[in-house]
Amino acid sequence: MNIEIRKAGFVNKGAEMMLTAASTRLRTLIPNAVIAVPPSFPPSKNATIAEISHRGYYLKPERFIFGIDVGRLLAGTLPRPLRRSYRILTDWDIDVIFDAAGFAYGDQWNPRQTIDLASLSKRWRQAGKKLILLPQAFGPFTSSAIRSGMAEIIENADLIYARDEESAAYIRDIGGSPPNLRVSPDFTIDMMARPSAESDLSAHDVAIVPNQQISQRVSSDIDRVNYIQAMASVAELVRKLGKQPFILVHEGSGDIALGLAINGHLSKGMPIYRESNVTALLARIGECYAMIGSRYHALVAALAQGVPALAFGWSHKYEALFRDFGLNDCLLDYGDSEATLKRVGQLLNVTTHSQMRSVLIENGEHIRSKTEAMWIEIAESLKV
Repeated sequence: MNIEIRKAGFVNKGAEMMLTAASTRLRTLIPNAVIAVPPSFPPSKNATIAEISHRGYYLKPERFIFGIDVGRLLAGTLPRPLRRSYRILTDWDIDVIFDAAGFAYGDQWNPRQTIDLASLSKRWRQAGKKLILLPQAFGPFTSSAIRSGMAEIIENADLIYARDEESAAYIRDIGGSPPNLRVSPDFTIDMMARPSAESDLSAHDVAIVPNQQISQRVSSDIDRVNYIQAMASVAELVRKLGKQPFILVHEGSGDIALGLAINGHLSKGMPIYRESNVTALLARIGECYAMIGSRYHALVAALAQGVPALAFGWSHKYEALFRDFGLNDCLLDYGDSEATLKRVGQLLNVTTHSQMRSVLIENGEHIRSKTEAMWIEIAESLKV
């Protein structure tokens, strides 16, 4: 079976986590599966053709220009022996497509992403291919172009997994009660080490995880400065309370620049860590005492490994994530310094920390069982 995993990859560690989690499970379900991924444009150093091949994936060219999939057309002109030798699959070769966008379809994003998937979904349905949207956040959908495109996707997809009830409600607002819609938590929990209640994290550090998306999406330069200052104030409080903060980079140069800006507000800068692979990243997060972060999948990695966390978020997906793990009041407001520092102080309190960790461990097992049920349903859908 030839499988494409799209919208996941090596752009950031969250995308890599989704690709790794999905491909690992699919190779278990379908031992003879050939898994292909589209390259990123422009290619990153982690997503060159050679690197994709080295990691065990085939290349599936896909590049839309003015609504036309030029990558598909060009790849189709290559002789089959040449494609095989260079580990290239075309759209014609693919049997099943898994979309692992995480969060790409909604008003916050370029409508082109929804429109392109709508066009592809129609073509795939006509060709007898299966399309499964793995758990991700959706919506809201207010523009006519996005609503129209999403309606097409709903009609053509075999299964759509919303990551939370709010995302599912946005889907229902377009498609009524589509029979292919499910709600299932983020599936990267498959990759996380199970936490132990006996583990002592008291001597460990606190991760600060910035996100350039927030600085890009705030309404003014003042808000951007407030976000950076809030992160810096949190780091100072962490030190004051006897813990060592460090900056953990989850993406690339944008997050590094934010980390440097945060350090610029401190009398003593924090160390900045950027792990080269997902395995090392997850191990480092699992060793933390706590996390204050803005990267969704960094927070997933913390909570799933029993590491208490708080978040500066920019969409409904953050609140939904904490709710899945049985936690409330975990979102911070960079515009309210007093409330933010009070909440961080509570997080680092030994008693509160221990209570949060117990809740995370208990609810983590429940989330794992839901993820397992999702993969069982997918296997039944694929008849494997």
